[in-house]
Amino acid sequence: MAPASSSAAGRLSRWDILAWLEVGAVALLGPLLLWPGRLVPLAWHPGLVGTLLAVQILRQLWRLLIVRKQTGVHLLTGWAVLGLLAWLPVNIVVSLDPLRSWVAAGYLLFGLSLYLALVRWPLLRRAPDLPMALPFLLGLALSAIAFLQVRPQAVKMAALQPLDGLLAQLPAGPSWLEFVNPNVLAGGLILLLPYAVAALLVPGRDRGLGRQILPSGVALIMLAALLLTQSRGAYLGLAAGLLAMLFLRWPRGAYLVPGLLWLLGLAMYLTGTYGLAVRVAQMTSLASWKGRQAIWLRALAALEDFRYTGIGIGTFPEVIARLYPYPSSQAVPFPHAHNLFLQIGLDLGLPGLLAYLALLLGTGILLVRRWRAATWAQRALILGTVGGLTAMLVHGLFDATTWGTKLAFLPWLLFALARTSVPAGAPSGYRLTSGR
Repeated sequence: MAPASSSAAGRLSRWDILAWLEVGAVALLGPLLLWPGRLVPLAWHPGLVGTLLAVQILRQLWRLLIVRKQTGVHLLTGWAVLGLLAWLPVNIVVSLDPLRSWVAAGYLLFGLSLYLALVRWPLLRRAPDLPMALPFLLGLALSAIAFLQVRPQAVKMAALQPLDGLLAQLPAGPSWLEFVNPNVLAGGLILLLPYAVAALLVPGRDRGLGRQILPSGVALIMLAALLLTQSRGAYLGLAAGLLAMLFLRWPRGAYLVPGLLWLLGLAMYLTGTYGLAVRVAQMTSLASWKGRQAIWLRALAALEDFRYTGIGIGTFPEVIARLYPYPSSQAVPFPHAHNLFLQIGLDLGLPGLLAYLALLLGTGILLVRRWRAATWAQRALILGTVGGLTAMLVHGLFDATTWGTKLAFLPWLLFALARTSVPAGAPSGYRLTSGR
């Protein structure tokens, strides 16, 4: 009887098979959605995105209204995802440039589809090392792109001046490598780097040297790539993410914050960084603090005028240039609002922004409630997810590189990893009041 039982337990159920098929389908659709017009004609893109959107809306309605197994946090996030999906057609219909909006909607829909597929993928729960391996592999891939592609024309930070000559001597990357903005690369790296740091902060019960070499090497490679991008907002976001991880790992460390801030101020004074920060803040270009204020004022005005429908997903440069023009001295249109929440509000309207905030809230509650009861492996995953999401939110105050770009699927990967931090045997609802 034992072999028969073991064989039955090893067989995949029909729901597991469907989950595997869904992950495979999303993987196949990814290149079509991220590189529109490359593999299939661009004219087919609205049909592809529209079909996938309809399928995902029906899927969510079926799970929420017919299956009705989700409760608590999972119910909140489920309705938030449905709200994003259901409101997206409105954000496309009002667009001044429908084709551009279909492309931007494809980026968002790929991330949402990836999230919905991964949370049901059996392998992600049953293979204990896979949830941590995914950020490691993606982080190394982004680092390789940074090393091959990022060639700064000038060093922005005084501390990196010695690298100026070295960067100028590096050969150009291969011609087949599509250009990715350094700030976008930086926004992706700070989401993934905390997982390598988390593996060091929560190494598990096996604390041998061999268990520390891999995450240490991955962290150093990603950190070097991040420095190469020279994204100051990303540096700030990563610092906030690492601090959140430290305070979650050692809560009493919060008492050290005043001393750490004093040491930071002293270090900035001794290294001259403080003077550089003052000069940057006094700059008048739109890449500086004052420039961002100019962008934010226009974004807020647009959000007030189009608060419910948004301006049309992916049309920020066109709408702002036409309705809220920049000074005549600034001819280059900026691709986004340089603020994650403003950009989401402009693309999706306030209903979409509220749905996204509800998803963030539900994910945060899930992570906090899982922390104390989690195993060592789950704690490392939770810690990395907290660090990555905190880095994204702080960086999002000054930039919006994790929205409307080819790397916009990365936050959805973190949302999925937050769900996998719940043990496979836990109830699917995982109530808000549950202490499990």
